[in-house]
Amino acid sequence: MSEPDAVEILLVEDNSSDAELALHALRKSKLANQIHLVRDGEEALDFLFCRGAFSSRTFDHAAHPP
Repeated sequence: MSEPDAVEILLVEDNSSDAELALHALRKSKLANQIHLVRDGEEALDFLFCRGAFSSRTFDHAAHPP
């Protein structure tokens, strides 16, 4: 993320046609948000908890209190 308060979007979709349709709609609305696409719930959890294929991703949990 380039800005400290920027919101990233995590899109979880197992159907590639539906994912492309959703991405097209998001792009068409000209969102500046960074969009991450994962294919299932397991991948989504890996992304959120920075593990597996996403272990190099960093997330400052202290900067985002519950």
